[in-house]
Amino acid sequence: MLAAARYNDATVSYLLEAGAQLDSTKLESTTELLYACDEKPYHVNRAAQEKSVQLLCKHGADVNVTTWDGKTPFLLAAANLNLGLMRLLVAHGTAMTAQDMEGTNALTLAGRKVGYNGESRKDVIKFFGQTEY
Repeated sequence: MLAAARYNDATVSYLLEAGAQLDSTKLESTTELLYACDEKPYHVNRAAQEKSVQLLCKHGADVNVTTWDGKTPFLLAAANLNLGLMRLLVAHGTAMTAQDMEGTNALTLAGRKVGYNGESRKDVIKFFGQTEY
């Protein structure tokens, strides 16, 4: 469901209501939720992105699914300093302690990124200090 990668929540909602299958890995060995949590191309509309992710989670998307290199939706959100998405995924039961195939966790990924969209590494690091994981 490529609509998830484009953050088109109206189309995502329509397809989910029509019975579209979630967690399918037919396109490039990734799922709709992984597409929606990735920020390529950059400069995404984060409000639209969060709506799409919320819809996918609400319909049972696996929040702990991984990419070929072990990145979960939470790791992708942390790597992009997307605090809103991180909070949303935590609310849906994501594993905050997940690590990719190289053993890198969300806090380390966040520490490597320079902030944009008003969020900084400090905000994400502070989030980890306020959340049990």
